[in-house]
Amino acid sequence: MANRGLPAPPAVRYPGMPSPPSGVLDVVNRHLPLLLSLATAPAWGGTGDASAEDAPKPTVEATTSGDAAKAPAAVPPTTTPVATLAATADTWPVWRGDAGQSGVSPSTVDARGLTERWVATTGDAIVGGAVVDAERVYVGSKDGTIRAWKRADGTAVWSVTTAGAVEAPPLVADGLIVIGSRDGHVRALRAATGEVAWDVDTKAEITAGAAWVPPRDGVGASVLLGDYAGVLHRLELATGTPVWTYATGSYLYGSPALRGDHAVIGGCDGFVHTVDLRTGTASHTLPVEAYVGASVAWVGPTAVVGHFGNKVLGFDPLTDAVAWTFSERSFPYLSSPAVQGDTVLVGGRDRVLHGIELSTGEPLWWFPAKGKVDSSPVIAGGVAFVGAADGRLYAVDVETGEEVRAFDLGAAVSASPAVASGWVFVGAEDGTFHAFGPAASPAPAARKKKGR
Repeated sequence: MANRGLPAPPAVRYPGMPSPPSGVLDVVNRHLPLLLSLATAPAWGGTGDASAEDAPKPTVEATTSGDAAKAPAAVPPTTTPVATLAATADTWPVWRGDAGQSGVSPSTVDARGLTERWVATTGDAIVGGAVVDAERVYVGSKDGTIRAWKRADGTAVWSVTTAGAVEAPPLVADGLIVIGSRDGHVRALRAATGEVAWDVDTKAEITAGAAWVPPRDGVGASVLLGDYAGVLHRLELATGTPVWTYATGSYLYGSPALRGDHAVIGGCDGFVHTVDLRTGTASHTLPVEAYVGASVAWVGPTAVVGHFGNKVLGFDPLTDAVAWTFSERSFPYLSSPAVQGDTVLVGGRDRVLHGIELSTGEPLWWFPAKGKVDSSPVIAGGVAFVGAADGRLYAVDVETGEEVRAFDLGAAVSASPAVASGWVFVGAEDGTFHAFGPAASPAPAARKKKGR
């Protein structure tokens, strides 16, 4: 196991954080966002007592035309619906890349050959990941705005301003961008223009990304996402029409992972919930005795998630059987795992990116950053890209845990990278958004005309 210059961590199993007594659960829930260091004041100003109904309506600025778009009645998208939604070598359409939230891109990235191709600026921190389609990159900011830029050069295309901080990563499918906001609304925006296709008020703040559910059981494609009321919502993608809701006991910070007929999501009620996609009812609930702020990765029989009880678990969501528990240091995990083959990568607030063997839970290696690692790693071509609070985006060899390269972004990086076409896109907490790509080829020299 490569320890990258740090002393070997103690092989100690730390006890999990106990679930709060029911008599104080409400108090704990009110203060939990502060404990998780994720609290944000309402973007529309004021004392923080304003409700979503009092907030201003979203505004759309189309950079190319300058005309504000009005929110129409829900209209199905005009593009051909996709049969599945997963990252390709040239796109990154959903946070963590696919339904199981593997955090793996099929793209190949030459980490040593990357250069910063463009930088865009927002009005506040970027803490959610971006998504990328064939033409544009989309991301939200704590300034309450969702933005689209041309992926090739960072030219602004459109922006939509909401009434709350936008910390959730978006999803792009069927020509729509679906994203939640702390104003409690889930919105579907036209990917090309930012025009509002539909808007659903959940009455609770949203900081987690949506998952895509394929057409099934007589329902067209839909999206699945959780809110601060602890409710998991399934909404039709085309119209925003509710299909079902599933209630947990506290905040839902993570995004659901899907496999077969089930979705799995961890909650701040101290449980990991496995939900039947057909009915919206619980299949299994695994008690973990700690707050779960990370998303589950579920790409095979064994799913993986870290939590605030200082542990990473390998478990079967369909039986609640825990295969292994990883706990090297007494620090929590807010980073969501990446899983490729028999390797799990997860960041910790111990300032370490951990490599873990999926089949056994045994440590493979650990890579030390110089700040906590809340960013969720993305694997592309044998290299993991992950941000840290020290202001760097690291490229780490997946097999050895050795540093390949580090990029200094100048501010803490808690957002997760997106990878497409050999490029890496990531936001920072100073509100800047960075695009790294292969060095641009010099323009060919103009040919001289031959004289007569």
